[in-house]
Amino acid sequence: NFIRFWKAIEIHIGEPVTFGEWLISDDGGDFNKRQLEMLSSVDEHGRSSIMKSLYRKFTDQLMGTIEEMGAP
Repeated sequence: NFIRFWKAIEIHIGEPVTFGEWLISDDGGDFNKRQLEMLSSVDEHGRSSIMKSLYRKFTDQLMGTIEEMGAP
C-alpha cells in the first residue's frame, strides 16, 4: 500500500455554520432585523467597511474554534 496524494477526501468536523447563520446568532455577529435593514441603507463605502469588520470577526471566531478543537 502507498499513499495516494491525488485522491480527494472529505472531512467533516462539528456542525457547519454559514456567515448568515453566524451573523444573526447571539454567539456570533448578534445582528437583528433592524441592524440588517440599517446596513442596506448605508452607502457602499460604509457598508464595505462594516462588512470587512464582520468578516474579520467571523474569521477570527472560526479560527479560534478550530484552535480549541486542537489545530496547531
